[in-house]
This record gives sequence, C-alpha cells and structure tokens, in this order.
Amino acid sequence: MFESAIKSGSSLEIVHNGAQQNGAILGKGCALFLVRFITNLLKKYYDHCKSHNMSNDRIHMDVYENCLKSNLVDMSDEDMNEHGRLICMKDCLLNINTKSKTNDHSLYPYFHRKDL
Repeated sequence: MFESAIKSGSSLEIVHNGAQQNGAILGKGCALFLVRFITNLLKKYYDHCKSHNMSNDRIHMDVYENCLKSNLVDMSDEDMNEHGRLICMKDCLLNINTKSKTNDHSLYPYFHRKDL
C-alpha cells in the first residue's frame, strides 16, 4: 500500500493544491499517516508480547485486537480530521490472513469516522 511514495523534488512529484501527491493513490501526508499507524500498531503488539513472555511465532488474535483497538482510539481523530484513509486498510487490518480474522465489530466505527 505504501509503494506509491515519491521523493519530494523528483521528476515524478505531483503537487496539487499545495500538497504533494504520491501517484494516483496517496498524498504524502496520507502515506506517512498510514506508515505511522502500522508502525505504532506493530510496536504495541510486540511490546505486549515481550512484556508477557509470549511467543511471536504466531498471531495472538486477542492481543492483536486489543492493540488494534488502542491504536484506532489513539489515531482515529487524526484520520477523521486530516486523512480519511483508515477505511482503505480496514479489510487488511481486520483479516490478517485466512486463519486470523477479527470478529470484534466494535472496531468498525473507528474506520468510518470520516463518514460520520
């Protein structure tokens, strides 16, 4: 999802209404927001696993869901006010792989705050 990043000042840079766009998909601010979101989510998850001596060779869905909810609470205001991009990642974040899907429907509103 982040492979569309374009270096500022490069020949591929497109500026629209004063904001750099990264190809047809993400503006620079939106791309950086999504990278921060994923980075914070992973840090919360690995910190929790480490502090509770849990193996990280598999996905602990209960821990993942708690970390995802915490991260959504922490960052959904910014998404609602500035980006509106979490909705693009909803399926990826809720369905990590075919064996690991979250059924926590309380997470859904955080993805749609821009639309409320």
